[in-house]
Amino acid sequence: ALERLTCRLADRVFAVSPSVARSAIQAGCAADKIVVAGNGSANGLDPKRFDPRRIAAEHTAGLRRCYQIPEGAPVIGLAGRLAPDKGLAELEAAWQLLRDRFPGAHLLLVGETEPHDPLPAPLLARLRLDPRVHFTGWRRDMPEQYLLMDVCVLASRREGLPYAALEAAAMERPVAGFCVDGVVDAVEHGSTGLLAPAGDVAALAAAIAGLLEDPGLARRLGQAGRARAERLYRREPLWEILYQQYREALLERAGSGALAARRWWKRPLDLVAASLLLPLLAPLLLVIALSVWLDLGRPVLYRQRRPGWRERRFDILKFRTMRSAGGQDRDRLTPLGRFLRRTSLDEFPQLFNILRGEMSFIGPRPLLERYLPYYTAGERRRHLVRPGLAGWAQLHGRNHLPWRERLALDVWYVDHASLGLDARIALGSLWMILAGQGVEEDPSSVMPDLDAERMSA
Repeated sequence: ALERLTCRLADRVFAVSPSVARSAIQAGCAADKIVVAGNGSANGLDPKRFDPRRIAAEHTAGLRRCYQIPEGAPVIGLAGRLAPDKGLAELEAAWQLLRDRFPGAHLLLVGETEPHDPLPAPLLARLRLDPRVHFTGWRRDMPEQYLLMDVCVLASRREGLPYAALEAAAMERPVAGFCVDGVVDAVEHGSTGLLAPAGDVAALAAAIAGLLEDPGLARRLGQAGRARAERLYRREPLWEILYQQYREALLERAGSGALAARRWWKRPLDLVAASLLLPLLAPLLLVIALSVWLDLGRPVLYRQRRPGWRERRFDILKFRTMRSAGGQDRDRLTPLGRFLRRTSLDEFPQLFNILRGEMSFIGPRPLLERYLPYYTAGERRRHLVRPGLAGWAQLHGRNHLPWRERLALDVWYVDHASLGLDARIALGSLWMILAGQGVEEDPSSVMPDLDAERMSA
């Protein structure tokens, strides 16, 4: 109830991760006010500090001597508050399943207990009496602590965005944990770590055991974890995103030069136009839906997650144009699909996206979620308006433009949006469709992906 009230009173609410944002919306918070900065974060990660290559082997050996852990003994570690919500009871139960199976293994608990949220006394006593369990207390040298671990465990019952998972990943350490909010954003199951069903102690123990028994798997997950942490959670890009969000919020609140003040007419116009067009086009939509069903079967609609206004995710709707079977995209595209793409009829279901307020008739086209980490701070401004069916960039070359130019045109539109400009884009887009210009029927003929282009730059 407090979260819902806060959301109503605030201009916008920053959620630390996408899964937390989804849970807040399901709990009744206003979806149009919840913002996730990038892929989620409170302050970002410093991959230069959390880098295993900068720590000498002698330091790790010294820590082992300090904790009386024999050289070569496997170490299962937890970093964080030693509190009930961090799943210490579940971790201790998993440890009991593992300690006999791995007689040389040790459990390292990096963090402090909390007087205001204490662990149950019997649980704490069992852990302290175990000679293979080590309490480090509060530590400044977290990179070195992670490097000591063979597996970092997150047995948390709930999380916002667990920095322990991101820091451990940056140190090339695999993570085992429960599949709960926050953790699912920080850990990709099977790619950077292993996740067990929430509260399933046996499954958590099995995940830890799998990583201890297969050093090759643990190494691959750790290396993938560092690459992902560097790509998605570096703090400098996140700072830029937060700056732009605060700047936009202040502009909207002040009302002087704010984008919202200049585009007050867009949403009412979209709502009226979509409400009129849908009944008129209903017979055509039904004919297309029936044709797709006869040609491709179910489902008739293709849904894909895209970032929209203020990077809020939504499911874009299109008529299906390709078969589900694997293979090259050009081979999966049917003759009906080519026709729908050539005439842009496959885009008509997005009228429902417009009606729901997720899209506009005119605006930057909504691109894939995976491109978000590769935008510059300036390019992210394309999300300050609702994405559109047609945009300024599409009028100037569509997919034939290099990414840098295409995104620059999107940002130019954000800064110059007007009723006259929207009318110009609408008429120009209609002419391009009728003339068959700039429409790609073959999915393999579009420009290279943004992530590949920026990664190779």
